[in-house]
Amino acid sequence: MVSKARLAHIDNAKAIGMMLIVASHIVPTKEVVDSVLFQTWNGLINSFYVPLFFILSGVFQSSSTDYKKLGRRMLILIRYCAIFYVFGIITDGLINGNWSLSPHKTTIWFLFTLLWITAIFGVLKNLKYNYLIYVLLIMCGGGIYASYNSHSYMYLGQACLCLPFYLVGYYAKDFLKNTEFRWQTLVLSFSCWIAFFVVFYNGQNVSINMVGQNYPAFYIEAFAGSMSLIELCKLFHNKFFSYYGENTIIPMMTQFALIWIVTKVVHIDSMLAFSVVALLVIALTTVTIPLFKNKIYNVFR
Repeated sequence: MVSKARLAHIDNAKAIGMMLIVASHIVPTKEVVDSVLFQTWNGLINSFYVPLFFILSGVFQSSSTDYKKLGRRMLILIRYCAIFYVFGIITDGLINGNWSLSPHKTTIWFLFTLLWITAIFGVLKNLKYNYLIYVLLIMCGGGIYASYNSHSYMYLGQACLCLPFYLVGYYAKDFLKNTEFRWQTLVLSFSCWIAFFVVFYNGQNVSINMVGQNYPAFYIEAFAGSMSLIELCKLFHNKFFSYYGENTIIPMMTQFALIWIVTKVVHIDSMLAFSVVALLVIALTTVTIPLFKNKIYNVFR
């Protein structure tokens, strides 16, 4: 059973979202990558899986205007960034022989982006309504400019681009936390997601600010895909998904090290091989959870 303090469908959505992220980082041979099946799969999941986590982060953003609480939340994220950074350097060095201080080839960009968003929104939500709209429009415009020019600005571009997802999560938290299944919401969001995907067929990648040139399609696909998954996750309760969803911070950190190890051994030359490796890595990330969080200690606490 899931703790009363947690929402089963949210944990389910986080679990599935993280599994899709793990799978997306597994790169098969060029022949497989160029296939219609892989391109379709990759485009579908890329359209929403990262925005989903910004939406869910907004859901659990406190409505408090206390800057001390904001500071504590930011310190937690900074600690996570430090752990990811050190872990990434050590594993990249040991596995690939690349002893670099650059945090590339890891998912640390997400935490830096979330840190920016937390700081920005923590200040902006205290502004009067009209001023808030003006500032948000300017920031989103800055994010679009950064993505168009492939600039990161220490992940500030991604933060501006992903801020709308966080805002939707925050202001629609009561709707998203509601555990009642709404088939109308599922049909509408799923139809919208598939329709826009078929029309534009353009997978998005906010991690490197490459969201194409059709920003309305990018946001609509992301919102619709995320809403579809959240609604679908109300239909089942599963202990494994609850456990994985509650601890997604650990698979997020350990996935690259495991992918590097597995892909040094396995040649991924078919969709079947890709599927098997993806399931294997997901299983291995599950095994790493108790290494960092157990009854004796919790690295992230």
